[in-house]
Amino acid sequence: MNIPKELYCRFSSHRVAQFFLYLLFTSDDDGNVKTTLRQMAKDNEFSTWRVSSMLKELKTLGACQTETKQKPNNDKSTLSICNYEFYNKTLGACQTETKQKPNNDKSTLSICNYEFYNKTLGACQTETKQKPNENQTKKKAIKKNSFDYSFVEPDLQKPFEEWLKYKRSKNQMYKRQCDLELCYKKLKKYSDGNAEKATLIIEQSMTNNWSGLFELKTSTPSTALKSSEMNYDKDSDW
Repeated sequence: MNIPKELYCRFSSHRVAQFFLYLLFTSDDDGNVKTTLRQMAKDNEFSTWRVSSMLKELKTLGACQTETKQKPNNDKSTLSICNYEFYNKTLGACQTETKQKPNNDKSTLSICNYEFYNKTLGACQTETKQKPNENQTKKKAIKKNSFDYSFVEPDLQKPFEEWLKYKRSKNQMYKRQCDLELCYKKLKKYSDGNAEKATLIIEQSMTNNWSGLFELKTSTPSTALKSSEMNYDKDSDW
C-alpha cells in the first residue's frame, strides 16, 4: 500500500496514519472495511472514542466515507476507502510461484529483490555489533583515567596508593574527584605530612577493617600510682 506524502502530512499524528494503514490492509478488494468499531479499537489498542475521532478526521480529509446499504430487514453502514485503487498501486514486494510436482501442487512465496534486502540487513547487523564494542572501549578508558592524582605530594604518594588499593579490594573506591581529594587532605592533616606517620595511620585502619582514616591512636600511660612511688611520711599521719 502506498500513502502519498501530501496526505500523510495532513494527518494530525502518526497514529492516525497508522490507523489508516490498518484500514487499507483490512479492507477487501473493493476497499470496503467489514468490521465493527469495537473490533477496530481492540486491534489497535485504542478506545472506541479514539477510533471514532480518527474516523471522523479521515472522513474530513476525504480518505474514507461511510455508505448505508439497505436490506429488507436491516440497515447497515459500510466503511469504504476513497480512491482505493490508487493506494493499492505499489511495487510488488513479493510474488507467488507455483511449482508443479507429479502428485502435488505447491505454491512458494518468494521475495522480490531479495539480494538487495539481504545486503541491507547484513550492513545493519555489522554496524550494530561494532558500536557496542566501541562504546565499551570508551567507557573503560574513561574509568581508568577518571581521576587526577596530580594533587598528591611525592612523600605521601606511596602510602596513599596503598590506601586506594585497600579501598578497591573492599569495592569502596571513591566515586568523585572531590571525595578523593578530601581523603588525601585528611591523611595529610593527621600525619602532618610525614610519610611514616601516614603509613601507620593507614595500617591502623586496615588492621581494624575501617572504611575511613582516623588520627593515630597511641596508648596512654596509666594514672594509677604504685605504693612505693607514693611520697608521704607515715609518722606524720599518726
